Amino acid sequence: MAFTPAPLEDASSRPQFCKWPCACPPSPPRCPLGVSLITDGCECCKMCAQQLGDNCTEAAVCDPHRGLYCDYSGDRPSCGLGISTRVSNVNTRCWPEQESRLCSLRPCDADIHLHIKEGKKCLAVYQPEAPMNFTLAGCVSTRSYRPKYCGVCTDNRCCVPYKSKTINVSFQCPDGPGFSRQVLWINACFCNLTCRNPNDIFADLDSYPDFSEIAN
Repeated sequence: MAFTPAPLEDASSRPQFCKWPCACPPSPPRCPLGVSLITDGCECCKMCAQQLGDNCTEAAVCDPHRGLYCDYSGDRPSCGLGISTRVSNVNTRCWPEQESRLCSLRPCDADIHLHIKEGKKCLAVYQPEAPMNFTLAGCVSTRSYRPKYCGVCTDNRCCVPYKSKTINVSFQCPDGPGFSRQVLWINACFCNLTCRNPNDIFADLDSYPDFSEIAN
């Protein structure tokens, strides 16, 4: 059966939940009893954490102190820059705290399927030939990069980061001061049958995938 490439996604059509420079009210909101006051997913303003059953976005994040996370299944953006959040207790107080960073998802202007070699079912890593600038809410990175993206498969396998680090990227806005954000920088990916939810706080407790599942 011949593979039919999916239409490319237009990054400009995605909802932009964060705007920079930050514009916050003069005083933080007063949250109901038992609801955590946290920094929003844009790392801008204080907000009352979303609770079970509330709508959540990249900006309106869930209560980390109750172990809640936002389920993006069905509407999670598949390309462009997004915001990744996690809960960690690696701090001096050993207290659950929310951490966030930008993650460079698959590029919107390239169909990675077309780069899969003949006879192969997966392309684990895709890297564009030309350097590019990151764009976030109308602001552009002050330098260009050649990021690596996790690729795709033509079967049921998913490609996820295997080795990565966090880098600091500076942005300049056309009508305001610049800012810096932590960004996920992918070094290597592997493709396997275990398609984990990237927002699952218990995902790291899963067993490591069998070698037979990994695509070269």
